[in-house]
Amino acid sequence: CYYLTLITRRAKVGSIGGNGIYTIKSTETFPLKPAEQSPGEAADTDFHTTDPSAMLLNMWNRGKRSVGLGLTNREIAELRYQGLYQVVDLHKNFYFSYTYD
Repeated sequence: CYYLTLITRRAKVGSIGGNGIYTIKSTETFPLKPAEQSPGEAADTDFHTTDPSAMLLNMWNRGKRSVGLGLTNREIAELRYQGLYQVVDLHKNFYFSYTYD
């Protein structure tokens, strides 16, 4: 699955050579392409949701109910990368500018 993270709130913290420098106050992440469905998942409709947090929770709950977690390698990788991405705090020490490169 691919995701798009949008900055929904920003704050100006300064300028360099007349170019505004901003920090991130809030973000929102959207899945761009839903994860491909395995043949055995056809009846699991709440698994495919537009909310990435709900999708992650559904995958985790489904996995906990299964023997040996019952997740495919793709689902395990998806959970791992989502967890790693959630650890990155874009609200601290991340600055950007629309005009200064």
